[in-house]
Parts: sequence; structure tokens; C-alpha cells
Amino acid sequence: MQVSNNDRISNILLDKKDLTIKSKIKVQSTNEPKYNSLVQNTSAYVIPFLGRNTKTKKVLLQPLTKPERDVKNALDKLNKASHQAEVDANKAYWDYIIDNTPEKQAKLNEKEEKCNNFYNNEILQEKFQKLKNNTKIKNPKLKAELDEVLENFNNFKSEETNADKDYEKLSKLENDVQTKANKFSNPEGVAYRNYISKDIVKLVNARNDYAKKKGYENFYEMKLAEQGKDSKKLDSMFEKIADATKNVENNKKSISSETIKLIASRLGKNNILGLCADIYKDMGWNIMDMPIKSFDLFPRENKINSRQTNSIDPNNDVRVLADLDIENAPLFSVSTLMHELGHAVHYSSFGENLPITQKTITSETMDEGIALLMGSLAEKEGTLAKTLGLQESAAQEIKDASLLSKVDNIRAYIQVDRFEKAMYENPNQDLNKLWKDCGKKYSNYRYSSLEWTDIDHFIHSPAYYHFYVEGEVMAEQLYNAASKGGKVKLTETKDTAKFFNNIFKYGSSRNEDEILKQVTGKTLDVDAYCKQFRA
Repeated sequence: MQVSNNDRISNILLDKKDLTIKSKIKVQSTNEPKYNSLVQNTSAYVIPFLGRNTKTKKVLLQPLTKPERDVKNALDKLNKASHQAEVDANKAYWDYIIDNTPEKQAKLNEKEEKCNNFYNNEILQEKFQKLKNNTKIKNPKLKAELDEVLENFNNFKSEETNADKDYEKLSKLENDVQTKANKFSNPEGVAYRNYISKDIVKLVNARNDYAKKKGYENFYEMKLAEQGKDSKKLDSMFEKIADATKNVENNKKSISSETIKLIASRLGKNNILGLCADIYKDMGWNIMDMPIKSFDLFPRENKINSRQTNSIDPNNDVRVLADLDIENAPLFSVSTLMHELGHAVHYSSFGENLPITQKTITSETMDEGIALLMGSLAEKEGTLAKTLGLQESAAQEIKDASLLSKVDNIRAYIQVDRFEKAMYENPNQDLNKLWKDCGKKYSNYRYSSLEWTDIDHFIHSPAYYHFYVEGEVMAEQLYNAASKGGKVKLTETKDTAKFFNNIFKYGSSRNEDEILKQVTGKTLDVDAYCKQFRA
């Protein structure tokens, strides 16, 4: 996901509807014969794939006995049914977003409940417990799979029995605040900001109370711990980025309105999918032969106008949603579609032999990092200017605008994260002053005092903005490795797909550090990101 204004390609603050949900969609009619088969006038986004992150060990394969084959068949049938429940929930969510009606909401609730309660089945649990008790299983892989299934049944019961009442209260409060925010007609006006600010503070205090009962100083600290993040490493990364980017605003210029108009006239509404598809083809991906089932690229009535890519069924059904504005924001439109197609090829390319539970992203940081990189390539490498036949001066404007967008966005992300961290440390301080102070230190803009209330992530996705920062850092680290230090243009070699498919194939079977070290030689490192501003 990305957001931006027309002449900077940047937005500073993420759209409220830009949640971290990935899934598929269909496109409006483009009159481009080559791509017409995919272009349809529907749209939506879907709940994320609900698979579990599991790890498998390499074991010696042994022939299965007849009783073991019976166990395997039972497990395969169960996993297929569980996966189908997830796919059905995803599709129902899709249908609901496309057509927001009470009927679709009811259908969504039904499918989500079925999915979430799949392991709430005593008869099935008893069946698999008997299989374990009555079957001599020598194959270690099969035994591990059966144990995992039984653990899922037991975990569901345990969660029901030992329900965290404090967490339930916290979730209800969060839902109440989100509902109030959703009902407000003007979510960026002064009235809204005054209206919702007290509710956000109330939610922050409640979250802190919950975290303290769990042994943490505050809720932000607890979330980082749950995410496996090191607060001191984040602090160091943010300060290095802020220092490296502080003078970029003074050295680069925004793109002119004349160039914007020229790009819009040459790009055209009917060409953008074909243009981006051709860039991906030059990198080694033929998106028309991939399971990217549908696109919905332009705003229309009754559509959730946002930017998302949804994996309804990994490797089989991926859909792309966008709200492109070719006339007023052509550069952002290209970067948005390139970004979402980055997600799409990712979700289409998990290793075929992976268990379905591992056909999901390695990490949020890697997921966004790859998409952020793909979104920047057309401007970064001059491909868009070359394709549209622009003069060198216009090409340079695009590169400068792209760099400014990157700086504007990452400094704004840091501002939001630092504000949120300090807010949880002391919710009773003057938050309007805090917001301004963070803006002065980290952002290239000076926001109005109550603008922090516009950030919906404070309600539904606390302690999340650092993923956007890490994603930008990872994007540059991956680019540096794939391009051999900038010597190779990724948009001009099919080795690009080979490089990234070697990441996609692992899904969640390997962790972020393992994969990054394999393909770049080191774990997440800020040096490549900062280096681009030292020239």
C-alpha cells in the first residue's frame, strides 16, 4: 500500500482504509485488447489468509504403513476442509466490500464464525485422538502433523476455557472507538479531531493498564515484544535515517505541473495496466499467466477506494485493488500499481510443495519491503520516462520527485511512530504539543496540532508504523543486492524474477533474518538506505 499527492508522489499520512490486509480484485474496463480478459468492474478487499506460521524439520522419508496412510488421508481431508473455510471467509469478505449490504455482512459473519470456530468440534477431536492412540506411527513428519492438529483442537478449548476477560473488554473498547470513528462524516475535520481525541486517549490508558498487568511498562513496549522487535535497534535505525535525510528537501525539487500533465496525457487511463505488465514481463514475470484473477483499478461508486492486494487462496487466487487517478496523479498511479503487483507476484509464487500453512508472507517487513521496492522501480531506474518518450529533464524531475516521496514518507512514518511511543509512555501529556515536536524533529512538514487523531492505526493497528520504516530500509537493501550495487537495472533483466522468486518460494518456512542473510549477506541493515543520500 502507498499513498501520495499528485506532485510529490507522497502522502505523508496513510489513508484510513489502507489496512495491512492483502487480497485480490478485478479491474475496470480498459479498452486494451491484450488485457481485456482480466478487466472487470468489481472491487473489494479480503481478510488475510489465516494460516499458521509453522516450521518443519528435514526428516528421512519412510514408506507409510497401511494404518499410517489412513491417518494421512484423514489429515489431508481435515486440512483441505480447514483451508476451504478460510477461502470461503475471504471470498465473503470480498463480496461484502464490493457490495456493502446487510445481507453481505450477515454472510461474512457466518463464514468468519465458521472459519474461526473450525477446531471447535469435539467429534473431530475425538476422532483424531483415537487415531493417535490406536495407530503406531513411525514416520516423524506424519506424527508431527497429527500432533499439530490435536494441539489446534486443544488450543481452541484452552482459549475458550481461559478467556482473557481483560482482553475481551479491551477489544470491545477498541471496536467501540473504531465504530465511532467510522460513523463520522468528515474524518479529517476539526470537529472529528476534537470528537475522537479523548476516545483515543481513553483507549491508550486502557491498553497500558492491560500491558502493566502482563508485566510491561506500557502497551507499546508489549507490542514490540510480541513482534520480536528490539526497541533500541529501532531507536538507532530511526535516528540514522532522520540524520541521513534531513537535507534532502533542500537539494531536490518537486515535479512541475507541466510534467505531470505531459505524463498524464501520454500514459492514459487505458494504458497503465499494460505498461506495468510489460515492465514486470521485462523483469521475468508474466502477470497475465499468473493466478492474479482480477483487478479493480479506478474509483467508482459503492467501491472501497483504497490500494490493496488480497491473497484469497495463495498461489491460486490473488486480486488487486486500487484507486488510480491518471489525470491528477499519474506518477502515483504508476507507483501504486507497480507496488500492488509486487504483492501480487509475491502471493502467487510461494513454493508449490510448501504446506498450505506456510504459503504466506515471511514477515510484515519483508512483505512491504518487496512491494515498496517494486513500486519505486519505474521512477528509480528511468523506465517510465523512457517508455513514455520523455526528455532527460522530465526524467530527472521524476527521479527527484520519487526520492522526495521516499524521504517525505519515511520521515512521516518515523514521526508517527515516535509520537505513538511517547504517547504510550505518558498519555496524559499535551499530545498536541508532542505531535508538533515530533513533526519538527522528524518530518519535513509542520502538522496542525490535532492531526494525530487522523491516524486510524492508533485505533486498529497500534505499534505498526515501524513496519513501514523497516519496509523502506529492506527495499533498498534488497535493491542493492539484486542490482549488484546499482550496476544492473532490475527493470531490464529477467534475473530480477529469479532473485525474488528465491525469496518467495520459502513462504513462512524460513524467518526474515535467514532469508535476508542468504540473499544480501546480512540481516536488516540501514546502511544501504542511508547511502543513497550521501552522494
